[in-house]
Amino acid sequence: MPIAILCANVGALAEETPLKFEILTTEPASIEAAMQSTAWQSGEGVAQLGYVEKDVWLRYPIPQVNTGFRAFTINNPWLFKFDLYVVDHDGSLTKHELGSVRPVKNRPLVTSNFAVPLMPTSSEVYIRDHGESAANYPVKVLTATEFSNFNAALNLYHGFYYGLILIMVLYNLALFAGSRDQAYLYYSLYAFSLMTFLATADGSGAMFIWSDFPSLQYVLTAVGWGLGLIFLLEFAQKFLTLARTRLAYRVMQGFVFLTMLINAFNPGDANYEWQTVVTYVVLAVLMFGSAQPAFAGSPQACIFLFAVGAFVAGGLIHASMLLGFLEASVLTHHAVHIGSVIELTILSGALVFRVRQSETKRFEALQQSRELIRRNRELNTARALAEEHRQLQKSLQQAQKLKTIGQLAGGFAHDFNNILASVLGFAELAQTPTVQSDRAKLTRYLDEIVRSGHRGANLVRQLLVYSRSTPAEPRELDICSTLLECTNFVRGSLPATVAITTETPDRPIRLMSDPEQVQQMLVNICLNSAEATNNRGSIHINLSERAVSDLTCSSCLKKFSGEFVAISIEDDGPGISGNASQLFTPFETTKDVGQGTGLGLSVVHGISHEHHGHVHGGNRAEGGARFTVYLPLSQPELAANTIRERSRILIIEDDPSVATYLAALLGDAHFDTTVQKRPAEALQTFVSEPDAYDLVITDYLMPQGTGLELAEDLHALRPDLPVLLMTGDTTNVHRTELEHAGIRGVFPKPLNSEQLLAKIHALLVA
Repeated sequence: MPIAILCANVGALAEETPLKFEILTTEPASIEAAMQSTAWQSGEGVAQLGYVEKDVWLRYPIPQVNTGFRAFTINNPWLFKFDLYVVDHDGSLTKHELGSVRPVKNRPLVTSNFAVPLMPTSSEVYIRDHGESAANYPVKVLTATEFSNFNAALNLYHGFYYGLILIMVLYNLALFAGSRDQAYLYYSLYAFSLMTFLATADGSGAMFIWSDFPSLQYVLTAVGWGLGLIFLLEFAQKFLTLARTRLAYRVMQGFVFLTMLINAFNPGDANYEWQTVVTYVVLAVLMFGSAQPAFAGSPQACIFLFAVGAFVAGGLIHASMLLGFLEASVLTHHAVHIGSVIELTILSGALVFRVRQSETKRFEALQQSRELIRRNRELNTARALAEEHRQLQKSLQQAQKLKTIGQLAGGFAHDFNNILASVLGFAELAQTPTVQSDRAKLTRYLDEIVRSGHRGANLVRQLLVYSRSTPAEPRELDICSTLLECTNFVRGSLPATVAITTETPDRPIRLMSDPEQVQQMLVNICLNSAEATNNRGSIHINLSERAVSDLTCSSCLKKFSGEFVAISIEDDGPGISGNASQLFTPFETTKDVGQGTGLGLSVVHGISHEHHGHVHGGNRAEGGARFTVYLPLSQPELAANTIRERSRILIIEDDPSVATYLAALLGDAHFDTTVQKRPAEALQTFVSEPDAYDLVITDYLMPQGTGLELAEDLHALRPDLPVLLMTGDTTNVHRTELEHAGIRGVFPKPLNSEQLLAKIHALLVA
């Protein structure tokens, strides 16, 4: 109720001085005995009566005025069981039995309070209160105009009150329709039930709606009260998100529902008193339950505690007035209404703020989603550039291989001719009659032919391995054996005028690397060293384990430290003129035009850094150049066929049994799983943690969307995310749609668990 209206009403009461009264505490048997009694005592202010459990009589003298219609009004709609007698000058009596049932009815005049008509000859009014309720009697005599104005003002107050509640109910119902948040629904139901209860209890409903059906008031008052508390408990659960108190709240709702049924079909004083006790117990539990999270800093609990506290305070003020502890006034009479308006307004404001918070969170989620999409596009661009760089690097390596094969052609021809000479020579000897008759010589010559054939086959195999273009396949190998095999390949390819020596440890050194790329890298350096000596010098290859600290790489110019396998290639040529780092720039060469492409050492740079290693070049103190390739002993990034531990898999399946089966199957396979039933929920979960999931398994046909649409959204956020599709009908799935959505595999239902797990392991190989 607005403050301005309250002040106006208080002012109206102040202008009309209440009638003086007299009180009779004895118990005369009739009105006649009361009129003749001499034990009347004067009273002041407003008559306050409590549960005295006996009849109490009040007498009000009526001022004599020559006016028409007047009304004797009692500004208290909560009275119960009292009789009112109007006495004329001639001694005639008019009796009115008022408030005989709850909710109060049988009002003589159309007003939400009690009013009886007065004639100009009326001299006194007697009130017999049966002492069965706490009551006060603020009375006054109003003229027809004053009565009409007062009644209209009171109706305006009630209309404003119930209209305001109705607006809040409709507004929150609209919010519920838009958000499907049940807190708005239970708020609306609670507010409407409270409005129904107060409308019947204060007489507004009886006056305007069901005046011809007084029995309806019993049901509506009980139902409005009971449903109000039940919906308030539900609202507290949804608004405060209380899960631990759900059972206790259900028990209280059961007591409230039982009390509601009893009061609806068996009204009585004892039941109304029990209803009052239940009301304050429920409100006390709600306030106590919200006090703990409020003190813990929950803003929602603070709001709820303050709102319910306002309603409880209004009820206590009104009860104190009925018990006579507070003076009767418009504020105390309508304290329950005022408290309920404050409560509902605060809670409605909190729900509106909740809507804004939800909109803010959705906006932030949308912004985050857009930012993730932007970052993914940047990552895709960077990934595309990196892939292009890798392809160029591979092309560069292959071009250098072909160039190196041309350089090695002479050496291969020389070595291969020696092999052919040995084969042909021993074959001719084996054909001579003397050798054919000597089985021992024939066997020895044939063994030499076979041995030379194996040498030729091995030479051809090494050439094919070196020249082919295949992706890097790191695997564990003994780098010492690889180096010796590579040295033999180089020794057979270079002129005999180039002396090659090798020094390796006695024990094997295990390393993760691609042997073909290591071979190409060493061949390129050896060819450069041979050319530096004009194919007449010596090359020394040394392999060892070294601890390096703050050494600068000659190709990337970065400092590096750690435990490495060092492969050094030294020559006795003229050495390096200028800065060694310039030699690693593609197409940069110190040779004459037509003598070199400048790709050899740039390929060495690419291969060494692909293996997370480095290259250092420089001149030796005793003359010549030295190039050392450093390969790290520990290279976890190159480890192949190792599954990532505890990978997280997002499952979207609307069938609970299938979802449970998948979660159990993948859980037994040591995967962490998250299950969602709807594509929208799954997308929201993924957006909140886009990097938390390693793989997605989704059904094809689901409510509110399909698995293909979900896969497209996920692919836009993370193009590298593998998605598997399950479907009961594979004929509806087209290959182009799968490729567009980034689907990595389709599995028909019923699922083959072995095939599914095999596919998951294949996709999650690091």
